[in-house]
Amino acid sequence: MQINKYRSHIIISLLSLFLLFFCINLYFKEREVQQQRTVADPELKSADNEVNSKDDKLSASTQEQKQPEQKQPEQKQPEQKPIRNAIASLAKKEDIQDSSDPSTLKKLLIKKGIYFGDFLGNEDVELAAPRPANFLTQINQYFNLYTVPAWFHHVELKNGQYDFRGIDEVADFAVAHGAKIQMQSPVWWYVPDWVKKGNFTPDELKNILKNHIQAVMRHYRDKYPGAVLSWAIVNESMSDSPDFNPKYSLPNGLRSNLPIWNVIHKPGSNDPTDYIQLAFEWAHEADPTAKLYWTEFNVEYKGFKMDRWFNIVKQLKDKGVPINGVGFQTHLYQGYNHPFSELTENMDRFAAIGLTSEITELDAIMSTTSPVDPPLFRPTIIGSPTQVDFDKQGKLFAGVISACIKAQKCDAIILWGEWDPTSSTNTQYKNKLTGNPLGKMHANILDDNLKPKPAVAAMVNAARQLISK
Repeated sequence: MQINKYRSHIIISLLSLFLLFFCINLYFKEREVQQQRTVADPELKSADNEVNSKDDKLSASTQEQKQPEQKQPEQKQPEQKPIRNAIASLAKKEDIQDSSDPSTLKKLLIKKGIYFGDFLGNEDVELAAPRPANFLTQINQYFNLYTVPAWFHHVELKNGQYDFRGIDEVADFAVAHGAKIQMQSPVWWYVPDWVKKGNFTPDELKNILKNHIQAVMRHYRDKYPGAVLSWAIVNESMSDSPDFNPKYSLPNGLRSNLPIWNVIHKPGSNDPTDYIQLAFEWAHEADPTAKLYWTEFNVEYKGFKMDRWFNIVKQLKDKGVPINGVGFQTHLYQGYNHPFSELTENMDRFAAIGLTSEITELDAIMSTTSPVDPPLFRPTIIGSPTQVDFDKQGKLFAGVISACIKAQKCDAIILWGEWDPTSSTNTQYKNKLTGNPLGKMHANILDDNLKPKPAVAAMVNAARQLISK
């Protein structure tokens, strides 16, 4: 018993010594950290000295006044402004670094389940002139999604003969860099001559379209499993005619000047949406896991085209057609008023019927007029933009970022090109513009030297304000 008693004393003594050494070691480590911090940041050192001096004075004052019967009121310690200023300064430096990092925006957006993407062609991947050697390295920092243009006229140049090589180069690049891909668009009014001039019967056209959709979808399903975020199955089937002009519009708002696919119907039906219904059904057969979308332009804000499009999509959804979402192309013009809250409202209309939205072809053309001003589709382009113009453009891009983040179900924002010199918008509108002798639209986020324009910082700031909340 006596031995056990001594053992207990020894153990207690050892534990006490261990605790003492631990406390001493912790004290000196804390002093060392404090010294390093004050040496590294003179502003913090000055602030700490000021606070310590005030603490010493307060302690001395307390000791002098330490009378049990005379309790002095507690003195309020002054605010430590130098420390707060130092922290604010560090935060500002961090913000600047984040904004200049090309990957910041995609990292912010993916926190909300939103991909930030870009249209990429095989000319981009092959570095066709004028793209510099570092082109792909530069742009890839910004994006985690790429649109692959698997258009009819790109992959089936002859009936039943497919060539995926050029398009696969784009998909290969995306997948190799860990990005998702968005596929466009088997059902579009742009088709090769062998389809337009083949004098096919409606049943033959039906088989041609079915075979095309399923061959293309199975190719990408099998070669790139899990890489495809979405398929834009149908593109630009709505008319822009406000008065249902039969030259351009069917009574429900679909294009009438689309004679290729409009003749396709289900057995015993004359429904003008038959070819759209069948396209989604054939696509779903080819890949039941694919997310299938319908994309349109000039539907971003409230208006007749948006309403007609929504009504048709809702009818398809009510019939059980396997459509998962819609795409808003979102080609913006600086000379036009853009009520971005309406873009969010329109996406939420589709969310209410269970559909996800995407921004699929975003750019912002520098113009003093919009394409709806006379003369129609001939906006006046700003040939030599100023800093004010670049800032206005940044607000347009930022407005779309905010609209998507605020929407209930928006999962992607995809640019229609990223670099001004190779923008497809330049080519698309080359013969329809005034006031633009250089033929350049300045519609993208990177300038001639592949440097970010103010639009990049504007988008980052818009995303940070909403996602940090």
